[in-house]
Amino acid sequence: PERTWTSADGRPLVATLLSVKNGTGTFKRKDGKTFDIALDKLSAADQKVIEDAEKKASGGAASEEEK
Repeated sequence: PERTWTSADGRPLVATLLSVKNGTGTFKRKDGKTFDIALDKLSAADQKVIEDAEKKASGGAASEEEK
């Protein structure tokens, strides 16, 4: 879903995160333009949101099944 992300220097960015690969996020703006941003350029809070979502989508479910 589209949300407001914040850059490490405090600038807002409204976009949808499409994917993450090798520390870079691919985002899509409302006008349809896609672009890549290194995740370390986002605020620490937004980096955590992405990290938690990745764990939930991949590792979290698998590790629960392994128990």
